[in-house]
This record gives sequence, structure tokens and C-alpha cells, in this order.
Amino acid sequence: MTENNTLDVVELRVHGVHGTTPEVMLGDPEPLRVAGDDMARFFRRRRLLATPPSGGRPRRWRDVEAFHWGRFTSGSPSRALWLALAPFALLNLSRYALLLPEKRNRRARFADAVLRLLGLVLTLMLVTNVAYVSIELVMHQCASSIVCRQDNSWLDSVTSRQFGPRLLLGAAPPLAVVLLFWWFGRQSFLYEPRGELTKWTTPNGSFDDRAFWHTSPKAPILRAMHVAAACAVLGLLFAAFLYPVWKDDKAYLGLWLGSGLLLILVVLVIIAWGPEPENLKPDPKGRDAVKLPLYVTAIRWLCALHLLVSITVTAVKLWPAGAIGPEPLAGFEIVPNVEAVLAMGLLLVLLVACVLLRFSRHSKHLRDAEVPVAFRPLWNGYGTWVIAAVATLLAAGFSGGLAFRVADLVGNPVPSRGDLPDTAETCGCHDVEWPIQLGASYWTGAWLWGVLAIALLLFLLPLAAAMTRQRWATCLFLAGAVFGSAALTVFWTLGAGPNVLVLATLSGVLSIAGGVTWWLGWSRNGLAELAEADYASEKADPRVTRRVTTSWRLALTKYRYHWGLTLPAVGGGVVVGLAGIAALLRMTSVLDHVLSPELGNIGAWVLAALLSALLLLGIRSWQGTKLRTAVGVLWDLLAFWPRLVHPICPPPYGGRAVLETAHRTEYLAGHGAKAVVLSGHSQGSVVCVAAISVLRDPAAPPEGPDPSLAKVGLVSYGSQLQWAYSRIFPAYLGYRRIEQTLKDLGKRWVNVYRWTDPLGGPVLTWPPGETPWPGKATPPADDPLPEGVTPWSRFPLATAPPAGEREAADTAEPAGAHRLGNDFRLRDPEFTADRDDRPKSPLRGHGAYYDDPVFDVVVADLADVVRGEESPR
Repeated sequence: MTENNTLDVVELRVHGVHGTTPEVMLGDPEPLRVAGDDMARFFRRRRLLATPPSGGRPRRWRDVEAFHWGRFTSGSPSRALWLALAPFALLNLSRYALLLPEKRNRRARFADAVLRLLGLVLTLMLVTNVAYVSIELVMHQCASSIVCRQDNSWLDSVTSRQFGPRLLLGAAPPLAVVLLFWWFGRQSFLYEPRGELTKWTTPNGSFDDRAFWHTSPKAPILRAMHVAAACAVLGLLFAAFLYPVWKDDKAYLGLWLGSGLLLILVVLVIIAWGPEPENLKPDPKGRDAVKLPLYVTAIRWLCALHLLVSITVTAVKLWPAGAIGPEPLAGFEIVPNVEAVLAMGLLLVLLVACVLLRFSRHSKHLRDAEVPVAFRPLWNGYGTWVIAAVATLLAAGFSGGLAFRVADLVGNPVPSRGDLPDTAETCGCHDVEWPIQLGASYWTGAWLWGVLAIALLLFLLPLAAAMTRQRWATCLFLAGAVFGSAALTVFWTLGAGPNVLVLATLSGVLSIAGGVTWWLGWSRNGLAELAEADYASEKADPRVTRRVTTSWRLALTKYRYHWGLTLPAVGGGVVVGLAGIAALLRMTSVLDHVLSPELGNIGAWVLAALLSALLLLGIRSWQGTKLRTAVGVLWDLLAFWPRLVHPICPPPYGGRAVLETAHRTEYLAGHGAKAVVLSGHSQGSVVCVAAISVLRDPAAPPEGPDPSLAKVGLVSYGSQLQWAYSRIFPAYLGYRRIEQTLKDLGKRWVNVYRWTDPLGGPVLTWPPGETPWPGKATPPADDPLPEGVTPWSRFPLATAPPAGEREAADTAEPAGAHRLGNDFRLRDPEFTADRDDRPKSPLRGHGAYYDDPVFDVVVADLADVVRGEESPR
């Protein structure tokens, strides 16, 4: 191939979550933009990329293009505000971890309904809390006091002693939140995905369904019902404020409250048992993706009307001075209690739904014996509940943190006493801040958060030791954490004493012993010898091999990253459950006091710190590009999937990225390119697999290969397809999807990874029944294996390695790569010894795959395979 023969071979690079710039992706300071728009941009190198001669092969040339989609999630400073939506995005993400059957059944519908209802409860928790803060804490407690207004100059303009004007001012923030939900839920990107709106061809959505990537048919209905429910709940709250005025004439109040409850009940029914996606008609020319049923629109406007009438009547009735007493406003204790009970109940029901799916024969294909251990679902198939529990915990934490932070800003948060002081004399606060009374539900939540924070701190060391495979250190740290918990429990129940001292001493001694054991075991797990063997052909620098060994140890914790989510998930589930039980006890007047004030104060501080950190991160990411990019990484992970559970999520970019990649691949293959190599880094490998699934011909035989993909190859690198995505989302990106993709490509997929990569790993090979580990990466062979070495498995269509091939031997040129089937492991760094005839090789980890000379050879070889000119090595 000559340099002037362009478009013979094209490598299309797709970056990962960090949003690598086109200049870095292409190694060209001034790449040429060839397609796309302001959000989805395609660039090409101005000169062809040459692969140096190697292994008897001549110099080979290829065009290189880059698809840059990083602006979807990190292009605008306003997207830093998406941090507040993290609980909603997590809950939406949890839906894709369900063990869904291939054909939708009652169990799948039941699990979806529970998740949608839980999403509605999280929305109502936020709206209720904003109303509580603005109306009760600020306008009722602080603005009614001259002392509190003097301490907060921004409230100087609120001088009216009449509650009606203050009520209208306090209503503005929750109404703004509702309007923001309505507006944000409709947001998409500057340009819609390619193609026309069509119905889903699969009941649950699928990677190979273009309609799945184009739109979410449930999102418009969910958005309308979330807005309707928020209006109805706010209407109930405003109506409840009238209880002191209408307590002698309860008929009107009861009728109005009953109508609001009926509207909420209708909304719950629509969310749980609303129309299925296949029954919704696309609306390409409408304001929504689908045509909203008439009853959905009617309920939304009825709820809005209910809220408007409630605000008007309440403001008029409470307008005169003295119309409202010094006691806390009615409704702000019962509504959070009901929401806490609903959150607890729905989490329990969700756990039951996950159990039903876990043991369903229709979901057996996702976890049966034919699925290798390396691909089986994380958390034993209960990933949806784990993620949903964390989402609920964060939602409750953000809500409680907002209340405590605002109370701390305007005064001094204290437990509610049932009536509010009106002067400095009546409250005894001449020299201290004005007391802001928070309800018992908030202090109970703070108490639980205090317990959770202490538990997480105590069990952090055992978790870290377990994730780094230090068994004895884990046991010692765990024993120390148990004795530490006992010491704190005795201290808070019986007070200080000799028993506390003994337990604390035992905890400290065991923790120190665990630290020593951890330090000794850190260098005795055999990795140092394996790293030295990796560079046996050269005189390795011991300092470099120590760095390599440390990088290996840290990177291998990725196979236990999910353990780090298990602890807060279990703790969050317990917190939500106890909060629900406490709410039930309060509603039955069994629990009418605040628990340990010390723990409550600790929890209040934790909640306020959580919200402050969130706000600080949002402000700093607004101001700084680098931090904004880091926040964008979070949304790259959370906003990939369509909105099926919660409509108030960041606009999903996955569909746009997948369909643009598929369209560009089709264009290149149809305009002269003999080989199009999709090159996906990290999250980009997921985009590439999805694009190939979309391009697959439905009529192609499932055994493969697919003739329509004859010109397409795939190289994934730094990929989480095996250890993360296939295990978290088994129904969408599990073992079967990866196997089908490899069948469709017909051996034209290779994967590249490094043991120093904390995020990427093997994809197409795996050890049986264990976690991938350096030194055990041995491919199938006919000759006897050394003692203690386990053979690895591979997909049936993957290229078989030569008999007797071992990972300890170099099998690719230039030196620095080891091959296992279709998985290539790059040495990192390439060289450890200094020489005058070559530059020093850096430790690259998860990045700079393009700079590795072996990567260039792998792509060139794969292009030859696609063109049918060469066989894989």
C-alpha cells in the first residue's frame, strides 16, 4: 500500500470516559475534521500512519480517524450541576443490572415497576425537603423572628408579620424545582441521534436494536407523572397548613386532602402499570419522543391545578397576622415519615423481585454453568438492589444534608420542641445563634448517618486489606473493627469506664498487628518474582520492577472494586430500613424523642459536610476545566443508558455515540475502505461493541460470521468488558453478547491490556473459576503444564495459540507483548534497563496505548486479517 492510496485501511478510534482530545488520539497537532457536528466530531490524521516493518512484514499504511464524543458530558460548565442528580442516575443505572429474561414476563415487569416507584419516591423526597427548608425553616422559623433576620441580612426585606406573603416566597424554591424537573427531563443533545423514531423490536431493549439507542419511550410518561406527583404532594402540604384554621370544620379540608391523595394514587398506578414501550406510538414531530396518552396529560394538569388552588386558598386564609401559631407547620412531619416508609418497603420489595429473577428459569442463561465464572453477575445477581440501595442512601443524605446545612447557615439546628420562640428572651439565646428546630425524622436520619459514618470508618481497613488479597491482615483488621465497635457501643450506652479502655486497647493492638501483617504480606505474594521474570531477557532495574510490582498489586484490586460498593450498599439498606421503622413508630406515637444526641450531632455534621462537598465540587468544576472533565467522567459512566426508571437524569449520550459510530463505519466500508478497524479504548470499547451489534444483519446465522460485517474488525484496549460491564449488566452486555459479537466478526476481534492498568483487563480469555492473576495466564496447550499453573479458556472462535505457548515467552514483535488467544498483554513499561540507543519507557497504566509500538503492530495485523491477506499470528 502506498501513502497516496487512502481509505484502503481505516482505523476509527473511539476514546473512553476521560474525553481524550482528537490531537492526542491521532498524534496530530492539527487533525482534519471530516464529519459530525459540534457534539459528535470525527477527525482524521492529515498524513497516513505507518507501521514499521516487523516479523518479515513490510511497512504498512493506514488512515486513522477519531470519534470525539467527550462534549456530550463535559462540554458545558452548567453540567457540573448534574452532580445533584447522581442518586437518580444511579437508580436508572440499576435497572440495567436486572437478570432479565429474553422474553418479557411478569417478574420482569414487576421489577421494573418497583424501580419506577422507588424513583418517584426519591423525587418526592427531594421536593418535600426543598419545601421544608424554604417554607418551614427559613420563612416560618427564621423570617418570623427579628433576631434571626438580623443575623441573616439577606432576609431583611422579609419584614411582614403576616404569614401569607412569606408563604408565597417560601413556595418559590419547590415550584422552581418542579419546573426544573419538567424542563430538564425533556432535554436532549443539540442534535438527535440518526434515524427515525421507531418502536423497540425487543421487549427489554437490546444492543442490536437501533430504536433502543434512539429514544426511551417510557421517559416522557415518567417525566409527566413525576411532575404531577410533585405538584400533588406540594398541594397536600399546602392544604395541611390550613389544619389550625379549619380544625373545627374538617369536612372541607378532608375533601381537599382526599382529592390530592386520589391524584397521587392514580399517578402511582400509571407509573407502576402504565403502557408498555411496545404500545407507545413514536411522535417524530411532537414535543416528546412518543405520543402521550390523553389520561397522562389530564392527570398532569389536574395535579398542577390542585397545587395552584392549594397555594391560593392557603395564602388567603393565612394572610392575616396571627393566623398561624408558633408551632411547626402541619404536614412536614407526616409526609417525610410516609416517604421513609415507602422507601423502606420498596427496597424490600425490590429485593424480593431480584430473588424471583435470580431463581427464574427464564434468566438461567445469564448465570448457568455454561457462563464462565469470570463473566457471571456481580453480587450473585443482586446488583440492581445494591446500586438502588446506594442511590436511596445518597438521596436521603442529600435531602437531610440540605436541611442541616441551611439550618446551620441561618441559625443553630436543634431538635424540635413543639413550639417556636419569638424573642431572644423566650429562647434564651442572647449570645448564641437563633435555634432552628428540625423535625424528629431529620434527627433520626442524622443519628443513623452518624452510626453509618463510624461503621464505614471502622471497617475501611478490613475492606482495603481484603481488596488487596491480604487474608491475615483482613482478619486482624476485622477483629480490631469489631472490638472498636464494641468500645463505642459501651461508651455511648454505659459511659466511660474500664471496659471501654480494655476494648479500645484490644482494637488498637489488633489494628497495629493487622498493619504489620499487611506490610509484610505486601511483598510476599509472588508478584515481584513474576515481574522480574517478565523482563528476564534484559538486566532489569530493581527500582523499576518494584514500581511495576506495586502497580500490578493496585491494578488487580479492580476485580474487587465491587466490594467497595457492597459496604455502603448494605449499610445504606440498613439505614433506610431503620429509618422506615422509626417513621412507623413516630406515626404511631411510640417513638417521640430524639436518640443519642452525640451520634445525632455527628450525623448532622456528616450530612452537612456531604452537601457542602457536593456544592464545592460543583462550583469548582464550574470554574475549572480539569475538574469539570473529572466530573464528566462520572457522567460518562452513569449517563450511557436510556432513561427507563427515572426521567430526571442527565441526557443519555450512549445512543448518540453508538449510532454515530455505526453510521461512520457503514460510510467508510461503503466508500472504498477494504478494512475498517474499530478501535475502542475503555468505555469506547463498549460503544464499539454496541455499534457492531447495531450493524449486525438480523438475518445472519447466529453461529457467524456475519457477511455484512466482512470489512469490519475490532480492537479493544483498556477495556472493562469482562470484569465490569459483562458482570454488572449481564442481560445487555454479558457473556452471550460478547460471544455473539466475536461470532459476528469471525475472529476479527483482538483485545489489548496491561497488568498495570487499574481499569482494563482481559476480555477474550479467562481462567476457570478464579480471578485473572499474573503468572496464571496460560493458554490451552497440549503439553503438560507446570505444577500450580492453570490453563486459561477462550471463546471457540478465538485464534488458538501455538501448542506449548506460555505467557513467560514473548510471542509478538517488537519485544514487550505476550499473547493468549485473541488477548494481547503489553509489558508496561516496555523496557526497564537504560540504553543509549532508545528512549526510556514510561509506566503507562490505563493510558497512552497508542504510543506503544506493539499496539500499532496489533492493529496492522488485524487490518490484514480483515482484508484476508494475512492470518493472525
